[in-house]
Amino acid sequence: MKIGIIIFRFNVKGGTQRVVLSFIKELIRLGHEVRLYTFLYDKENSFQDFPAGVKVVALSEAHRGWEKDHPRVLGIFTKPNYLREWLNWRRAARELAFLIDRDTEILNPHGSVSYFAAYYFKKNVKNIPSVWMIHTMASKLWTFWQKNQADPSYTVSFLKRLFHWILEKVEIKTFIKAQDQIVVLDFKDQEYVRHYYGRAAAIVRNGIDINLFSFKEKGPLGGRKPIAILLGGIFFIHRRFEDAFQAAKILVDRGFDLNLNLVGDYHNNFNYYEKLVTLSRELSLENKIKFWGVVSDEEFMRLRHASDIAIFPYHLQSWGLAVFEAMACGTPVIVSKTLGASEVLMDGENALLVNPKAPEEIAAACERLINDPGLYIKLSKNGREFVEKNITWERYAEEMLKVFKKSLKEKRN
Repeated sequence: MKIGIIIFRFNVKGGTQRVVLSFIKELIRLGHEVRLYTFLYDKENSFQDFPAGVKVVALSEAHRGWEKDHPRVLGIFTKPNYLREWLNWRRAARELAFLIDRDTEILNPHGSVSYFAAYYFKKNVKNIPSVWMIHTMASKLWTFWQKNQADPSYTVSFLKRLFHWILEKVEIKTFIKAQDQIVVLDFKDQEYVRHYYGRAAAIVRNGIDINLFSFKEKGPLGGRKPIAILLGGIFFIHRRFEDAFQAAKILVDRGFDLNLNLVGDYHNNFNYYEKLVTLSRELSLENKIKFWGVVSDEEFMRLRHASDIAIFPYHLQSWGLAVFEAMACGTPVIVSKTLGASEVLMDGENALLVNPKAPEEIAAACERLINDPGLYIKLSKNGREFVEKNITWERYAEEMLKVFKKSLKEKRN
């Protein structure tokens, strides 16, 4: 099968980019032919370990500077900014569609914007199946709701909401309608797709390369000082890092000695970073919390192995590979029940699950792990075992290929 995978940007080392590369490796291993099509490509700043023979076709190389072109609305206006970008993406998607090989059998756009190119290929070049993989909901209306749920002070004006409602209706009736199948990572996203797009979606959960995450057996925490706690992720307000900070304050007030390491790019949302720094001072935890920023893969692995507990207080986030990466290293995890990964985990068996926005529950879960050696060792070993058996790229590729074959069969009929 010749598969055309489309992604908006392959110029960073992000989660979606890692998924795409890992999927490509599995498809090649299984004997399929794959091309990667992207609007933006930067070989130096993105993942480079492509299998031999994989071709990357980038609009940024075929048409340099397209991302700086801003077509005017009605030949006059260049604002609002988002509309200008949206029109530019559509124009770029038409151009990228003509770079896709005509003998491609199935299209597999990943994430936002990419489905524009799939639509234009189907419309102007060749009507083949397109299977859209959603990693995070592309709906702006959903994003507004998610941000408000994470931070009730976040509001959007009526005009801005109306503007994005109109654009979303256009996308649904044109670009999203053209997708033969939609795939999501968890049940929550399946519900969101039904609510916001009026479409059914299949669930295919992605994995990790277990060989990249070595297991380090962990001993009981009783008497160990200080307890090392790990937080990680690019800074978004739905990460709810403040809940872990508040939990740390509760634990310190109860006499526990701990250090909290927060790893992640804070330049993505500098205001949120400053809010967290201020909070750490208000809680008198500035000497207990370290903001690492972006670190190398090697340094991040060292921090995982040095950590006693990993906390994921994320609220309303899809899936969450970072949870399983920590588990693979043998670190017991505390996970919010509104994080997609919680759907496959068992409380008290391979993780501890807590309600979202509940620092008291996070603190209580940490105390359980500190005071119960049997539970701590159980979660460490069971976590690794669960990931080895269930969170693999082999399984992801097999399930995605089933969706591809179903879409091809339905198109032919």
